[in-house]
Amino acid sequence: MRVTLGHDSRPRIRVSLLACGLIVCPLSMWQGAVAARPFVFASEMRAQNDRLYKQVLQYKLQNQRTERSIRMLERPQGIEREARKLGYVKPNEQRLRIPDDSN
Repeated sequence: MRVTLGHDSRPRIRVSLLACGLIVCPLSMWQGAVAARPFVFASEMRAQNDRLYKQVLQYKLQNQRTERSIRMLERPQGIEREARKLGYVKPNEQRLRIPDDSN
């Protein structure tokens, strides 16, 4: 035997579920955005750290090259090499001129 009321309660349940869904869905999206914020921040920090690490490595390489150049200039052979690059010659030497064949 089925007992019936004066009206059907199913539309009221559907409206209630729809209203609940309209409240829960945006609330869940907001909570997800808030929960993701630390991970996004950590990713940005990691990218910045990677850029800084590469820059530090470049400066270390530049520093090593400069130190090598300084050590070379502290020796007579290094001084002579750099002087020859600037066009200097030793006494009693003749400058060798090589003609340019690109004409």
